[in-house]
Amino acid sequence: MQTAITQFSSWCLENELAISTGKTNYILFSKMVRSPKITWNGYKINRVKSFKYLGIHVDDRLNWLEHINKQGEKAIKMQQNLKRIAGDNWGISQIHGWTLYKTVIERMLAHGSSAWCLNPTFKM
Repeated sequence: MQTAITQFSSWCLENELAISTGKTNYILFSKMVRSPKITWNGYKINRVKSFKYLGIHVDDRLNWLEHINKQGEKAIKMQQNLKRIAGDNWGISQIHGWTLYKTVIERMLAHGSSAWCLNPTFKM
């Protein structure tokens, strides 16, 4: 691996390209406990457990847990920002909110309950 990095480094020098070692990381898809030491022109390259590529979080175990956790954190942050903007009552009074619930939401839930429940105990 180090010889491949050395060859790539010499190619970069020939083509006048610079690599930012501070931003460069690597991920190891293996169950090795001790990771290999990788250097770029004497600078140590850090190992990471996960990275983000095109909006998808990839971890070293190649499962979706990291991505799902990050998406959950993002959704919670967006909900908190929206709540901060709209306020606790979402811009409508309590009386109007109750009317909206009774006329729209409760009826939609009652209508959908026939599809969700085989033996409903409550009928409108």
